Amino acid sequence: MASVPHVRRVLSLYRRLLRLHQQLPPDFAAIGSQFVMEEFKKHKGAGPEYVEKFMKEWTDFAAALQQQVIAGEKLGRGISEKDLGLLDSAQIGQLHQLQKETRKSR
Repeated sequence: MASVPHVRRVLSLYRRLLRLHQQLPPDFAAIGSQFVMEEFKKHKGAGPEYVEKFMKEWTDFAAALQQQVIAGEKLGRGISEKDLGLLDSAQIGQLHQLQKETRKSR
C-alpha cells in the first residue's frame, strides 16, 4: 500500500494539472484533462519502478505548461527523435490520437 505522503504528492500533482488545464482554451482543456485523468487512473497500481519516472515526467510537464500559460507562449513542444524512440506502439498511437484531436480544435 502507498504511503500517505506519496498519495498526497500524487493527488497534489493531479490537481495541479487539472487546474492548469482550466487556463487553456476550452477544447484543449477538455482533451488535456481527460488525458490526465485516464493516465493517472491507468497508473494507479503501477509498480515502484515506474512511479518515479511517471511523477517526474508529469511534474516536468506541469512546470512547462505553467510557464507557457503564464508567459502567454505557444502551447506544446516538439518531441525529440530520442524521446520518440523510447515510446512503445501504444504510446505512439496515443500521441497520434492526441495530435489529431488538437488539430480538430484549431
